Amino acid sequence: MTFTRIAACFALALATPAFAQTKPTPEAFTAAAASSNMLEIRSSQLALEVSEDPAIRAFAEQMIRDHRDAGEKLTEAAASEGVPVPDELAPKHADELDSLADGNKGAFDANYVKTQQLAHAEAVTLFEDYSASGPEGALRAVAGELLPVLQQHKAHADGMTPADATPE
Repeated sequence: MTFTRIAACFALALATPAFAQTKPTPEAFTAAAASSNMLEIRSSQLALEVSEDPAIRAFAEQMIRDHRDAGEKLTEAAASEGVPVPDELAPKHADELDSLADGNKGAFDANYVKTQQLAHAEAVTLFEDYSASGPEGALRAVAGELLPVLQQHKAHADGMTPADATPE
């Protein structure tokens, strides 16, 4: 076997995992999307209880409203495909919410914004991936429909700088 053939086989072996990636399943997408959605709602409800910053409060109200609507659309699409929608946060999201709730109240606004930035970055990636490569159906259509809203939320959160707050 020549060096060129060995190199070609080696390159093919390294590239194979990229081609062997599986499409996301409706169940995995729905579980991740539902948990992310609940985190964004619950952390925003907490923000309404704790924050006195008008910009934070307005953003939190928008998140609650928009993510409740998104949750309803996700639930309808999942039901049409026979996919269960979890009603509990994934452990990772539960830990993030607990950390936010138990954190320094003086730094709450900055920590809330950081939580929203991270949650929306994760959600945008999730919805981009599923709308591009998930199985055809109602869930994929909803992922594509909700993606622009999530991108707007991410841009809004990324541009926020709460007054007099620094993250822990």
